[in-house]
Amino acid sequence: MLAQLTPVIAENDPRLAAAGEQLRKGKARANDKELYEAALKAGVVQGVDESEAESADDLKKIQEKKAAEAAAAEKKRTWECLTPKEFIPSKRDKPGFDRLPADQAAKWRFVVLETRDNAPGGWTEPGFDDSDWTEAIHPISWHLNHIALFRTTFTVDDRKAYDLLKFQSWVFRQQDVAIYLNGVLIGRINNIEKKTGTIENEFKKAALDALKDGDNTLAIATRQSWRWGMLSMRVYNDGFDFTLFARLSEDLERK
Repeated sequence: MLAQLTPVIAENDPRLAAAGEQLRKGKARANDKELYEAALKAGVVQGVDESEAESADDLKKIQEKKAAEAAAAEKKRTWECLTPKEFIPSKRDKPGFDRLPADQAAKWRFVVLETRDNAPGGWTEPGFDDSDWTEAIHPISWHLNHIALFRTTFTVDDRKAYDLLKFQSWVFRQQDVAIYLNGVLIGRINNIEKKTGTIENEFKKAALDALKDGDNTLAIATRQSWRWGMLSMRVYNDGFDFTLFARLSEDLERK
């Protein structure tokens, strides 16, 4: 291995010396083959701490610990809410950065259709005229077994300040949810297992390419899949809401 590195790394490179020192100090273990195969099966490359494992069980514990530490670090990352929903007071709940009084919540325009085939052309684009659509704030519900098209706008001062987007949504028998940012389809959700409850997920990093400085348009199409029940436009069983978040880049978090 060292001989293979010598032709491609400068002779005085400290990494070459460090690799040689590791090889001189290292000792073979009876189960090295098993450890290597376990690492391959797990789809990981062994780091310095992983190479210290004495057994496959040790390796698994080390990897689980690292995964837990990485997950804990992710939870501490800073997310900003781009489309806050309305805070509905209750004894157990308090307002937050993603739930604000009605006058501060994101304003949506929406229309209810029988099928998505009836959607007007260009409805996901920033320049679409939705002035004759109904204005509302989330959460909201609509006629059962119908499609709802939603549009809202939000402002971003510096898109480079963020490194990831995610959504959180309360669904009540929703299916076939399509999410567009400035006319670009950034996510689609089908076969939602929960009849009622919160779903959330991070978008692929490519979704950030659709984000721009200044005004942004978020458009959503979703189908209320329940055929029987109350035919009412009031918020039924907490209705439906959708909130978009942007994660602050690590460089800005360190400042």
